[in-house]
Amino acid sequence: MKIAILQNFYFPYNKGGAENFVKESISKLQKQNHQIILITTKPKNKKIIKEEIDELKTYRIASKCHSLSDKSLFWRYFWHISNIYNPKRKRIIKKILEDEKVDLCISHNLIGLGLFLPKLFYKLKIKHIHYLHDIQLLHPSGLMFWGKENILNTCLAKKYQLINRYYFKHLYKVISPSNWLMKEHLNKGFFKESAAEIKPLKEIKKSTENYNRQKNSFLFVGQVEKHKGIEFLIKTFNKIKKNNIELKIIGDGKDHNRLKKLYQDDKRIIFLGRKNKKEVEDQMKISSVLIVPSLCYENSPTVIYEAKDNNLTTIASSIGGISEIIENPKLLFIPENEEDLLEKINMFIS
Repeated sequence: MKIAILQNFYFPYNKGGAENFVKESISKLQKQNHQIILITTKPKNKKIIKEEIDELKTYRIASKCHSLSDKSLFWRYFWHISNIYNPKRKRIIKKILEDEKVDLCISHNLIGLGLFLPKLFYKLKIKHIHYLHDIQLLHPSGLMFWGKENILNTCLAKKYQLINRYYFKHLYKVISPSNWLMKEHLNKGFFKESAAEIKPLKEIKKSTENYNRQKNSFLFVGQVEKHKGIEFLIKTFNKIKKNNIELKIIGDGKDHNRLKKLYQDDKRIIFLGRKNKKEVEDQMKISSVLIVPSLCYENSPTVIYEAKDNNLTTIASSIGGISEIIENPKLLFIPENEEDLLEKINMFIS
């Protein structure tokens, strides 16, 4: 079968867990002898790049979604209007699908490619499966912060949802890793004519190795940005008056340099920067606990699956779909609650 995978960010422009999930999904489909093409974006140059890496035919279309965070709110507002419907990009992707004679489209994050695409697939009579990774069909930011749930009920958000319900009306199937995220969409009237499936991002394959873990070594892996709760975590950790503990931070983002400079005098806080998959696994094998302190509603963070694979205990914010993959409620804390997080950290200090 000829399958087109559509995902806005992809290697080497990775940003988070969704890109890693897509990469693994493509590998599985290729092993099943399907022909795969990838349609994704690139940050510069209007010319479409067609390339083949590791037997994956890839089409990269220029999109300003790569620089969205650097733009003003006013600029982003008008950009999102063009993302809802873009005639030029529609023609480009239509030609790719017709030239490649695609049998099935599997889409993931479409911000930057175009939210109109499901309607195009339907008109071309191509079966379409869509994966939910966040709330980008309910709000253009894709983010909903703890205590600010009302953003989904504003007048503009409701109009945005109305348009997306129209475009996503004829899906063959929608898949979500968490019950929480699926319910958020169903409650807003999405996917009434589509099959819906809850499917975990991956199977947990717990390692049987006995790791030599460092005592009192806490680990954060993710984007070093406000919505991931990293500054809240550092401020909370900074209140622990003990020297025999450490917090290792893996990842980068717009707050990385500021926070690194701000806390440079606390030698217990170690900024390791961005690491590849193996380097992250190596750190998980020697750390005591992973902390996921998200302030925004998470779907099903891949970093928790990776920690489980390496038998690493995770303590995390009780928000979104996180509680569906962390079975022990004693390992969950109230988002942005320093006292609750400190209590959980102290449980693991030797």
